[in-house]
Amino acid sequence: MQQFSLPEFTPAQVTKINKRVEQHGDETVHAKDVFWKISVPNSQLDDWFGPDVRHSFYELPTSATIEGVPEKTTVLRTDRLEPPFKLVFEGLGYHFTVDRGRGDEKSCIDLWGVDVNKMRVTPLASGWCDITFRTQMSGLEGKLLGLIDELDGHAVKIMAEPSAMRDEADGDGDGDAAGDGDGDGDTDGDAQTETQPEAGDIFAAQHGEQAATHADQAGAPVAAKKAKGHSFKARAAAALKKAAASKPAAGQTARPH
Repeated sequence: MQQFSLPEFTPAQVTKINKRVEQHGDETVHAKDVFWKISVPNSQLDDWFGPDVRHSFYELPTSATIEGVPEKTTVLRTDRLEPPFKLVFEGLGYHFTVDRGRGDEKSCIDLWGVDVNKMRVTPLASGWCDITFRTQMSGLEGKLLGLIDELDGHAVKIMAEPSAMRDEADGDGDGDAAGDGDGDGDTDGDAQTETQPEAGDIFAAQHGEQAATHADQAGAPVAAKKAKGHSFKARAAAALKKAAASKPAAGQTARPH
């Protein structure tokens, strides 16, 4: 399926955060708009939007191509158009995982029910392109409000999972991989609350902190979620583990390769 997604942790820059409120009936809730910038190979556009988008920016290569391998495109069709260019895209109900890289169990933030829009692309002659987009979240509470504000202007790593992929993972079409029927992927009903324990679980698992300790804090529903499993979170745990393994041990200095 051609759809914007970031299945692996991808470096990203938080360029701007807007704070606002929304009126949900008689209730006023907190909401935030977060603006992001990422850089990806231009072939990534094929996976997200199909090859026509990339080919509209770049000249096709004159040399023979290998079947199944995207041709390399590095020559821009024209330099008389000024980027960034608007992409017709709007995604609803995404799950974002943000790794702040602080080296503790609270390094990651889980964000559910995220809408993605205002996507722009700047094609580069290097064969890469810069992508900017906006994420919108509402109903935010507690410490999560402050955690998001702290991202402003910082470089982080993000993963993004569209709801369609969660539908395929849980097989019932409700976008709810946790199977609790509320569509937020969260078994204990506290998605977008103060501590977002799912992200802490990812980091704690790869550092050897066992589920018994967490179960005392979060209760049996979290353990049930772990038992059922979630492929997206497994990839997040693997990515964090790989990053931790690449750090030099205490007393050692990293050597350039």
